Amino acid sequence: MSTFAAATPRKKSALRSFGRRWRDVWIRAFPLELRTQQGWIVPVRNRSELSVYHHMFVERAYPLERFEETVAGLDEIIVFDVGANVGQFAAVVFDHWRNARVHAFEPQGNLVPRIRELARVNGWDDRVTANWTAVGATNGEAEFFVGSSPLGASLMRDKVAARAVRRTTRVSLTTLDGYAASRSLDAVHVVKLDVEGAELDVLRGAQRVLATTRLLFVELHQGFSTFGEVAALVEPHGLVSLAPPPLADAPWAHVTFVRR
Repeated sequence: MSTFAAATPRKKSALRSFGRRWRDVWIRAFPLELRTQQGWIVPVRNRSELSVYHHMFVERAYPLERFEETVAGLDEIIVFDVGANVGQFAAVVFDHWRNARVHAFEPQGNLVPRIRELARVNGWDDRVTANWTAVGATNGEAEFFVGSSPLGASLMRDKVAARAVRRTTRVSLTTLDGYAASRSLDAVHVVKLDVEGAELDVLRGAQRVLATTRLLFVELHQGFSTFGEVAALVEPHGLVSLAPPPLADAPWAHVTFVRR
C-alpha cells in the first residue's frame, strides 16, 4: 500500500501576493480555532499554520484510516513526528488513534510552545512530548537555516538558499535511535518525516527504530532525496511501498511505507 502526492508549481502574481499579505494580517488580528473530524481544536495564528491545516485536514496528506490493520492489536501506538512544525500531525493521529503517544521533534524554538499549546487545549498533555531539537544522522549540534517561511526551514543550506536564507541558528541534533534509547522505547510504530531535504540523514540515524516501525511517511525533496535512496534504507527492515512516485522530477512527493 502506498500514497503519493506531488506538487504542481504555480506562477506568482502581484494580486496573489497582495492576497497572501492580507490573509496574514487578517489571521493575526483574528486568530482562528479550526476543528478536526473528531472535534479536536486546532489554533491557527498565521497563513503558514492555515496552509498546514489545509494540507493535513483538507488534502488529507496522511489518511491514517487506510492503515488501521497496520497498527491493530497495539495497546499503545508510539508515534514519532519529525519536523512537527506546530504539531498538527498529532491532531491527525488522535483523530484516529486515541491510544497513541506522540513524540514531536521541531528545531524552531518559537514553534515548540505552539505544539504544547495544541496538546494543552485538547487535553493531550500526558500524551504529547514536544522536543526542541533537529534530527539527523548524528548527535550534537548543527546549523539550521530559515527563509521567508517556517515551512521551508531546513538543516540543508542549499534547500533554503533557493529562496534566500534570512536567518541561521545553531540547534541541538539528535538521532531517532539515540532518542528512543534515552526514553527506553522498545518500539516505535509510526514515523512521519517532513524535514525539508534532511530525510536521508534522519533515516540513517534511525536504523534500530525502523526495525520496529510499522508505518512510515516520508516527504521527498528533489535534489536531496529520491525514492530509491529512501527505499534502500528502509526496505531491509521489512518496510515496503507498492509504487514509487510517478514523477521523477517532482519538486516534492509524499511516499508511504508499510511493514510487509
